[in-house]
Amino acid sequence: MTAPVPPPPPPPATWGPAPAWQPAPPPGRERRRGAAAVGLVLAVLGLVLAVAVLAVASQRERDAVAGLARAPVNCTTTLDFDRAGTYVVFVETEGELDQLPGDCPAPGGAFRHAGPGTPSVELRLSRPDGRAVELRTRTGHSYDVEGMRGRSVARVRIDEPGTYQLTVRAEATDVAVAIGRNPARDAVALRVGGIALGVLCLVGGVALIVAGLRRPRPAPGRSPSTPPTSPGPPSWGPPSP
Repeated sequence: MTAPVPPPPPPPATWGPAPAWQPAPPPGRERRRGAAAVGLVLAVLGLVLAVAVLAVASQRERDAVAGLARAPVNCTTTLDFDRAGTYVVFVETEGELDQLPGDCPAPGGAFRHAGPGTPSVELRLSRPDGRAVELRTRTGHSYDVEGMRGRSVARVRIDEPGTYQLTVRAEATDVAVAIGRNPARDAVALRVGGIALGVLCLVGGVALIVAGLRRPRPAPGRSPSTPPTSPGPPSWGPPSP
């Protein structure tokens, strides 16, 4: 009798090339990109708003300067105060005078002081009943916008609205006196607010951009760029007896 023939061994397993390993995107990447985009928009928006507010402040100051009441020198000018309050008196060394009511109306036209500094003037403001109003020395305010330049020399408190007489005496004839609210009062507040708004938005935007571009630290143990190892093909040996 012949011995039984053992069955042939199974064919070896075949293994194709493993697919290229691609690391999964780290969690939170989309959120960081969104934060960076929001930060950029916030920074740009803050700068635009700051520039717009500064432009509005400059325009408001120009309008306030143009709205000051003016009086030529060496004459008496009639001024109408429509409300009580504190007013600032400026000596203008550059500007323009229109026809004004009073005992010596100005001929009108532009003027510019030829000498240095701000010349001294003598002022007298009279109430409707003829009594003088106290003028107190006041310096520190000035303006220089669109061909109008002035420096404060006094301030006055008007207790009752009405018609007043302002008499101005000076040796220099190429100057004028302007009186009204401080033109820079509202403009300074707007400028400070605009700068603060711009800085706040810029700092917040830069912080968001930095946070969005910063890469998170890899988890300890394995580098995120190291692909996982795959098991090799199984080995086949002769069948055990």
